Amino acid sequence: MNEPSANPLRRTSYLISTLAILLAAIAIVSLLSGGFSLRVFGLRVSSHGVLRPALFALLCLGVAYHWMPVWQKGLVSTYAPRVLRRLTPWVAAAAAAGVLGLWWVYGTRAAGGSDSYGYVSQARLWLGGDLHVHQDFAALVPWPNADWSFTPLGYRPAANHTIVPTYAPGLPLLMAMFMTVLGNCGAFIITPLAGAVLILSTFALGVHVSGRATGALAALLTASSPTILLMTLWPMSDVPAAAFWNVSLVLAWWKRPYASAALSGIAAGPAILIRPNLAPLIVFPAALVV
Repeated sequence: MNEPSANPLRRTSYLISTLAILLAAIAIVSLLSGGFSLRVFGLRVSSHGVLRPALFALLCLGVAYHWMPVWQKGLVSTYAPRVLRRLTPWVAAAAAAGVLGLWWVYGTRAAGGSDSYGYVSQARLWLGGDLHVHQDFAALVPWPNADWSFTPLGYRPAANHTIVPTYAPGLPLLMAMFMTVLGNCGAFIITPLAGAVLILSTFALGVHVSGRATGALAALLTASSPTILLMTLWPMSDVPAAAFWNVSLVLAWWKRPYASAALSGIAAGPAILIRPNLAPLIVFPAALVV
């Protein structure tokens, strides 16, 4: 008796679900291509953003679920959580891969800023085995404090008309390690790799705190943070310090006390070398171990 009334509802649900899939595809294409504009049967179809088609796709999914027959709602309620549980670990991996892809397309391969120059140039000095940069020409300049006149940000004058780096050595040392293997390009791959590690470790931390769904949401929020995305494109210390510190917290939460203490300390070491002002915060991973 319910079949005649159920069929229109089912057809309406299928139609709106198809529309939701189409809108989701438009959002994905817009994300990957930066937007598009084309004509279909004389009508102009364009999309230059991700938010609107994604929101309309979610709205259509909600409406489609509302118009589903009761038995279909039961199936969705039964199987959707299982599917989501299996997909959540891949959300963080996909977000990390997306950040790496973004750096590959838009990331910088040059020390074009004063801070990035300080880090990359110090890495070159570590490779050379001498942290002094000789500037003997400063002795020929007639005005006072001539050495300071030729000292860039991240350096300070030293004896005998030399300058030495003042930035913390953690990030330049990491850059030097990668440069020994990958050449000059090795200095610029640290931040995107650290960004991927930060996203994955955020997922792991969220799982420890409140389960996979929390971890996946935290990973997505981290990967979509404008600050994280911007700092991932430049050879800067913010993202690497956050990544090592996050890994330290994740390892401190491990169930094996002695191993977690050792590994958490090893991960915290580079974070403190990159940002020495993190040293007082070591009490937090220590408290987790205890």
